[in-house]
Amino acid sequence: MKAKLAAVLAAGVMAGVPLLAGTASATVDNGVCEADEFCVFRQIDYDWAADFKASDTHYYNNSYPLHSSYLVNDSVSSVWNRNPCAVVLYSDDGGTGDYVGFLSGGYASDLRDVTVNGHDFNNLASGHSIAC
Repeated sequence: MKAKLAAVLAAGVMAGVPLLAGTASATVDNGVCEADEFCVFRQIDYDWAADFKASDTHYYNNSYPLHSSYLVNDSVSSVWNRNPCAVVLYSDDGGTGDYVGFLSGGYASDLRDVTVNGHDFNNLASGHSIAC
């Protein structure tokens, strides 16, 4: 296995439906992955962070704080859920498309190792929802 995956749930496993609690766009915080946040990274192994304290199903309007010319949409290669709640990462805008869930503490250092419907999830994420 290329990268260790912990507390990752494959598509559809989390009660059989995606979680859609709070679909409004949230603001990326400060680019530092801190406690109580869901963090997405442009690079594998957790480099170039965009950190969220709430659901955001529209990544097209967010950039990486320390690299503001790069949009988050369709550029996520690793994730870490430091939020106490479960998070669902979606491939399409508005909380639609394929999805993969991460329990609290769950992470994927390389989304090329996360396969959903026959393709890896690297550079596909367009939003996420957080639900307790």
